[in-house]
Amino acid sequence: MPELVVIPHPKGRVSGAGDDLGQSLLLFPCNYCERTYRTKHSLDEHRAKHEGRTTCPICMRVQSTVSHLRNHLRIVHEQDVPQRKRRTKFFI
Repeated sequence: MPELVVIPHPKGRVSGAGDDLGQSLLLFPCNYCERTYRTKHSLDEHRAKHEGRTTCPICMRVQSTVSHLRNHLRIVHEQDVPQRKRRTKFFI
């Protein structure tokens, strides 16, 4: 898991942030560049670009996310690309 960075936020909160956040903002930094993200999911999507997981193997076009690459392959190159399996949550 990436190391979290805690920085003071000048306004005390960020829109969409939880009430328990208080005066600081938790950020997930990218190990490849200087960018930081508010969620681990956003960091993981960004990191896919650095790792080449969003580059089309046919035309070498770089997509912004892996799901956009799947759509690109299916629509532009008419490739049969399996959709990502979604996890289901069972509540007890």
